[in-house]
Amino acid sequence: MNVFRIIQGLRLIPICSTALSAVYADAPMDQDVPVAPLVARDYHGWTNAYYLQHANMHVVLVPELGRIMHLGGYETNNLLRVNAEWVGAVADRETRATSWPNYGGDWIWPVAQPHWASFHQRSWPPHPDLDGGTWTTRAWRSADGASHARMERAFGEPFHIHITRTLRLDATQSVFTVRQRIEQTGESKIPFTLWHISQMDKAEMVFVPVDAHSSFEPTGLIALMHAYPSNEISRCEDVAVYDARMGGEHKFGSDSQRSWIAAVKGPWILLVRIANEEQEGDTYPDGGCVLQIFSSGGLGYSEIETMSPERVLATGETIENTLTYSLHERPDTLTEPCALAAFIKALAGEPISDTTVR
Repeated sequence: MNVFRIIQGLRLIPICSTALSAVYADAPMDQDVPVAPLVARDYHGWTNAYYLQHANMHVVLVPELGRIMHLGGYETNNLLRVNAEWVGAVADRETRATSWPNYGGDWIWPVAQPHWASFHQRSWPPHPDLDGGTWTTRAWRSADGASHARMERAFGEPFHIHITRTLRLDATQSVFTVRQRIEQTGESKIPFTLWHISQMDKAEMVFVPVDAHSSFEPTGLIALMHAYPSNEISRCEDVAVYDARMGGEHKFGSDSQRSWIAAVKGPWILLVRIANEEQEGDTYPDGGCVLQIFSSGGLGYSEIETMSPERVLATGETIENTLTYSLHERPDTLTEPCALAAFIKALAGEPISDTTVR
């Protein structure tokens, strides 16, 4: 199969034809002028939800959970999982102290899991204040028609940090940007990272770049939980394809600095790109992971995860990065994994060659 004709006529965003450079231009979030506040509405029983939306894309934030609970086509085709056991509910701190309310959605944890036991005496479930509590949120529409929101929350003992997620949905394109920031507000010896997780509902395949000079020899990937997914992973040159339909349970990571990850479900491709602000001497969590995948066939979901550098911060210091989510239609003719990998590489702005697809 030759993917070049498909890419020449590429519909990067549903219903819209736009050049890659225009789609991925940095959004001038700091220059957008607010013209109208967005009023909180109901979303499946969560009554204080904010909707960022246009004709082709629909993003719903639930401040009580600190999560994005809908990301996909307008009103339907949610690519994120919404756990039916927790729809409309919010766990109290006592519940969170003994179990993890897995709502689904898209969220951030500020500490990588290997460090949890150092302040929580166990590595699972999370500390009750690590994933829980209402995020202060305001949302508005700007003069250019884009929708915005700012979510923030202060974390007390033992963290002493303040996290901000500033979100922007383009006025017409299915491109959604999240600027993330951790600020140290008091003394703590915990190493912090911007660990972002999108829990995808019944994803079929997940695509992650792997580098030739990876520290994770020989595959470019490292198993973090359970056995290495040898049967579920195929290689398409410098992209690993994980087939979630095989029903395994795995967690693994990549140290690729190409910094994108994608998932396919039905006619949709969700691509997430990460731009980290690095400093000399920075290291990444879990032995160097920039990107991670967790998949549970039994529970019917897969998580695509991105990581920032991991640092112990002095008071006033920060860690920041930017995520760019883009929603794309999957061409009907692309069913073979390596053809899809080449297509996704083009979406991510990477070159492809005649040898990419056979």
